Amino acid sequence: MEVDHITLQYLGGKNNMVNKKFLHNYCHHQKFFQDGSRDRKSN
Repeated sequence: MEVDHITLQYLGGKNNMVNKKFLHNYCHHQKFFQDGSRDRKSN
């Protein structure tokens, strides 16, 4: 299991329990590639 941010942090999502959920590893990686978070720039 992995922790997923419901609203991505770089889009203003908070790093708190209200904005987190558990996802199976495969599902988390699928979401990662679909939502474009892999394309974001690091600070």
